[in-house]
Amino acid sequence: MKQGGGGLDVEVRRLGPVKVVRVRGDVDLSTSPALLSAAMKALRDTTTSLVIINLAGVGYLDSSGVATLIEVLREARRRPAGLRLAGLQQGPREVLHLTRLLNLFDVRRSEEEALPS
Repeated sequence: MKQGGGGLDVEVRRLGPVKVVRVRGDVDLSTSPALLSAAMKALRDTTTSLVIINLAGVGYLDSSGVATLIEVLREARRRPAGLRLAGLQQGPREVLHLTRLLNLFDVRRSEEEALPS
């Protein structure tokens, strides 16, 4: 499933019990609702055991994007599904680091590394 919002491209695909939310573009006030919608829908699927948000295509993340990731993390903790971030680029990584939130997330270098072994 593919959906876009204001220059953000969000694609969700299933790999067995894993859903991968692949994001391309800037995550900001106008685009974060598209990410939130796709990630929440993936988490709420009762057949999903893990949601991977692949941010390799994201170069910019503002405070609304951070709030979106926190909201998705809270939802993941309420459910049996896990959450991993993959492919975090320097800009978004720095934002999460400066806000002291990076360590809250299970961050993997790539989508492949984020998949269960």
